Amino acid sequence: MSQNSFSLLFLGKAEDPNCLRALEFCNQNFANVSSCLGKWNDPFPEVARNWKGDFIVSYLSRWVIPDAILKVAKKGSNQFHPASPEYPGIGCTNFALYENAKEYGVTCHHMAPRVDTGQIIAVRRFPLYDEDDVRYAVEANL
Repeated sequence: MSQNSFSLLFLGKAEDPNCLRALEFCNQNFANVSSCLGKWNDPFPEVARNWKGDFIVSYLSRWVIPDAILKVAKKGSNQFHPASPEYPGIGCTNFALYENAKEYGVTCHHMAPRVDTGQIIAVRRFPLYDEDDVRYAVEANL
C-alpha cells in the first residue's frame, strides 16, 4: 500500500507559515487529508472529532487530542514538537535560551493520551549560538 492511499488528519497552528508548508507536504503525499488549523482557545474541531482514518499528524497544534480520537487512527498518530525532549511544552525555546543551552532540537514522537509522553521516534539536534536570543526565536516564529 503506497502512502498515497492513506488518509491523514493534520492538526496545526493557524496562520503559521511552517504549518502551511507541512500541510502542503501532506496534501502532496497523501490521498485524503483532513486539516484543522486553530488558535489558542478554539474549540476542538468537529471535523477532527468525527474523523476516521490512517494517520494523525500534529504540528504546533493548539489542541490536546482526546484519547478517543487517537484510537481511531488505524496506523498511528505522531506529533512534531519544535523542541528537544529536555524542553517540552509551551515556551520551550525561551527556556533553552534563558538557560544558555548549547544545543536545541526537534522531536517526533507517537502521541499518547497524556501530552508529550508518547514514545520518541526521532530527535534532531542543532547547536545554539551566543547570538541566538528570544527576539530571534520570535522573529523566526519558533
